[in-house]
Amino acid sequence: MFLRIIKIIFLLCLFLLAESFLVLAQDKIDPEAYKVQATRIEGSIKIAAKLNEPEWDKAIPVTNFYQLEPEEGKIASEQTEVKVLYNQEELYFGIKCFDQEPQKIVGT
Repeated sequence: MFLRIIKIIFLLCLFLLAESFLVLAQDKIDPEAYKVQATRIEGSIKIAAKLNEPEWDKAIPVTNFYQLEPEEGKIASEQTEVKVLYNQEELYFGIKCFDQEPQKIVGT
């Protein structure tokens, strides 16, 4: 069962990677704009819902995102910020997704 889940996750990641290359191949998005710089840190980060450790302030944010739907290739309608940190043993992704109307978010 565990091996089957790993295979499904792998195939999903492969599909998403292929989809992103198709979008880049359409000359709508400059692939050079998607270089991400990970920032090396000493120690580790506490995994929590907030990115309030001082190490996150050192990371260079990636903010130039484009949408696939509903209007493929247009600048994202909502701001998103991704930061990447790493140490000798771990790789951390900090993602902030902003929303102009957060009161309309519905959790299920």
